[in-house]
Amino acid sequence: MVISSAKKVNESKLMPIVRAARASHPSLVVDEAAFLGALEQKLADREELPSEACAADLLLAYACGQGSATATATFEKTYGALVRSALSRFRLGADREDEVAQLVRERLFVARNGAPPKIVEYTGKGPLSAWLRAVVARVALDVLRRARAPGDPGRKDADEELRDAAGGLGDPELEALLSRYREPFKEAFQATLEALPERERALLRFAIVDGMNVDALGALHGVHRATAARWVAHAREALAMGTREKLSARFRLTRTELDSITRLCRSQVDVSLVRLLEPHKA
Repeated sequence: MVISSAKKVNESKLMPIVRAARASHPSLVVDEAAFLGALEQKLADREELPSEACAADLLLAYACGQGSATATATFEKTYGALVRSALSRFRLGADREDEVAQLVRERLFVARNGAPPKIVEYTGKGPLSAWLRAVVARVALDVLRRARAPGDPGRKDADEELRDAAGGLGDPELEALLSRYREPFKEAFQATLEALPERERALLRFAIVDGMNVDALGALHGVHRATAARWVAHAREALAMGTREKLSARFRLTRTELDSITRLCRSQVDVSLVRLLEPHKA
């Protein structure tokens, strides 16, 4: 369902969302007019209305943000295991995992310095589960980075490992898209990589998978380091845009979704290359 370009969303288009959300969570008691107003603000610049599933997520998030004990209990029952699963990727250990899980709860449900709880930032652009994984990843990364001394020579390498562990998490919108298009993205990415010229595939392998710097790449190909850097940047962009084109040809995407898909493809090039090519390294 496409909304008008007016800043304020027509109430008649929002009421089905409200009814669907309330049907999904009949135990939640909220001020319907206030929830409707919150939806108008969140959806004012959107081209499409959220699905029924995301509408239910929006209501749950709204009720949690209002301090509803019932909503918080529902959230914990529904997503508690997901938080633990997301944290397990960071190999924190049992005590640290408990600490970070509590920090996630505080970040989500506790207002700070006059700002509302983070849960109210959920916009319904994708499943609440994907948005939540991004929040968990950010909290875990923050905790782990703070635990490393600023002068630790291994900190840079550790941060890179943490980014890989996050698997592209950190941006709620991109994580939601990746969750929605995960398998098509993998297929489009691999097909695009295979279609690249051999020299560009080799450049990407050397630069991203093997970690060869531009000085070494330039020496290998007998060119200046700036030329090698341009080659790598061009190959990376070709891979991202080729993936985007395959996805846009397969799915009917709005302009907003296409812009987000572009960001997704660019953000996932390095991680996806490592995952795809590293198992085949000698």
